[in-house]
Parts: sequence; C-alpha cells; structure tokens
Amino acid sequence: MMKLPDFNSAPDNVGPLLVTATNARYLMDFPDGSEKLYAADVEVRRGESLLRRDEAILFSEGTTAALIYGVEFEDGYPQGLAREFATEQQDFIKFLREQNHETNVMLGSLSGLFSSRFYSSELLVTRAFLAARNSSLDALVGYRDDQTGQYVRLIVGSEDA
Repeated sequence: MMKLPDFNSAPDNVGPLLVTATNARYLMDFPDGSEKLYAADVEVRRGESLLRRDEAILFSEGTTAALIYGVEFEDGYPQGLAREFATEQQDFIKFLREQNHETNVMLGSLSGLFSSRFYSSELLVTRAFLAARNSSLDALVGYRDDQTGQYVRLIVGSEDA
C-alpha cells in the first residue's frame, strides 16, 4: 500500500508551493511588436516558509500566451537582455526548476501521476502573473522531456489550470 504524504503534520517548509505575483506592470513592446514585456513582484512560499521574494521578474506576453521571460530557453538565460538582468532571470528560473524537483521528491511515486511534474513551478508563477493582470491568456512553460531528451516548450491552456 502506498503511503500518502501527511502535509498536516509536516514542518513549515513542506507542502505545496504557494505563489503570489503583485505590481504587474507594462515595460515595453518588443522591437518586432509581436510581444510585450512586463515585470511583476513574485513571492514563493512552501507551507509557512518564505522561499524567495523577487522584485521585477520579467514576463513576456503575446497575443495568446504569456511566459516567464527566459523559460523558452533551456538554460533559462533570456537573449537580448543586459547580463545583470539576464542572470537574475536565469537564477529565478533555475530556482523554480529546483522547486519542481523538491515537489516531486515530496510526492514520491505519486508525482508520476501529474503531467505537470516537469514544469509545475513555472506554471504556478506564470498563472500568478496572469491573475495579477486579470488575463485569461494561456501559459507557456519549458522543460526537458526525460524520455526524448528534448527541450519542450508547452502551452498550457487557461482551462487546463
């Protein structure tokens, strides 16, 4: 018999990831006009523990989907940004991918039941940004597919959240 995690008796830093995005603000249109660049302040908690608070995380928003700027690249390093900003974005994306791993470890064999196990943290942050903007756009996430070895960019519909 499989034992389920007991989140009620867990330490403060165990449990589901909780994400809030606030102060979502428009920054600029991309030069080709196809997307807009936004920033938002993001707070990530696990249980009662604050894991990270970032100001001005960058998001890209197109006509059908939004994403954490940089997640479209496997290394999380957004092209075309000044090194300082690109490195901050890359660090944030790396942190989120580590949180995916932490969540999967906590869930154990149950994690295999969830198709979002490879990108759940990125999806939560993108959804929080979209909620702060009162937007119903889809979310774009990126992850390495363990079976094919390919980096996958996936649009998750707003109805799939």
